[in-house]
Amino acid sequence: MRWFNFAKPMQEVQQLLEQFDLDGIGKLEFEGFLKLMRGFFLEEREKQWNVFAMLDSRGNGHVPVSKLPFALTKLYDDTSVGMTKRGEQAARMAGFSLLDTKNAVSRSAFELFCRNFRKLLIQDVRENACYTPSEVVALRDCFDRFDKDKSGTVENTELAKIIAEYFPEATKSKEGRAEVQIILKDVDQDGLGRLSFSTLLVLMRRCDDIRDERDLHAEMQVVDELGLDFEEVEGFRQIFDLHSNWVRELTFDSLLTIISRIADMSEDDVSLLSAMVREVHPEHRLLLRFPHFLQVMRRLTDENTGNINHACSRVLRKQQQRASMLAGP
Repeated sequence: MRWFNFAKPMQEVQQLLEQFDLDGIGKLEFEGFLKLMRGFFLEEREKQWNVFAMLDSRGNGHVPVSKLPFALTKLYDDTSVGMTKRGEQAARMAGFSLLDTKNAVSRSAFELFCRNFRKLLIQDVRENACYTPSEVVALRDCFDRFDKDKSGTVENTELAKIIAEYFPEATKSKEGRAEVQIILKDVDQDGLGRLSFSTLLVLMRRCDDIRDERDLHAEMQVVDELGLDFEEVEGFRQIFDLHSNWVRELTFDSLLTIISRIADMSEDDVSLLSAMVREVHPEHRLLLRFPHFLQVMRRLTDENTGNINHACSRVLRKQQQRASMLAGP
């Protein structure tokens, strides 16, 4: 899916697999894969027309060229410095220039422009180990921060620090360290113990995929242990996704922000919450991935920390009252 620039969380991928895996064997046949991808492309196409209609303020079937960069930000996860370059290249392939800000493009020209931009974007995504442009920017910042000597590569000690910060679970066990060593051997083709940024992206992708798979199994286990139903899990996921960072981790401050909106947390409650987070995290860090978030939220409600159950009931009643008022007599 990332190969076609459809970056989805592993849990969503799992749900899609279950939807199209009609025989329940945990695999997609080619026909099911085609149906899945067709749905994504149709969804993207509909989004394009919605953006076009929004920008066609005069209703004459044309959109000002000056608004096309904004259209790209609405359509694609592309916050990189290369977006302007890709946009101009896509425009020229469609027969106009983004510099012609006084002109407008028709619906068909807009569609061609978007199609060209997508092709260019996919080329970059595939060259960058299937990371989106915004993810590449974040990873480049990480690379530059650890490349102390500005050599354009990270050596053994610098690389070890990157792995320890972003994949600490890989350094905490003999199995994890062995796994990383195997990946390093694969990506470090010359065996010199230093990686360029492009090679580091390959390493990070392999580690990300391993962690995503572990997250999925951990989530299934936690959901089963806690007896959560689908609606509860998806409700928590929406909250988590809204506040988690680009590597899908929730900081302790973000967790406090979530809880403080519905419950009054005393200093003792905050200390208790801190202990909970460290207890559920495999490396006892003040960070949460989604399975850990589920565990913490269940413990908060079970122990009624900060009188959170009463607060949640109050919020629920207000939502029900608001819905009733909107529904009318």
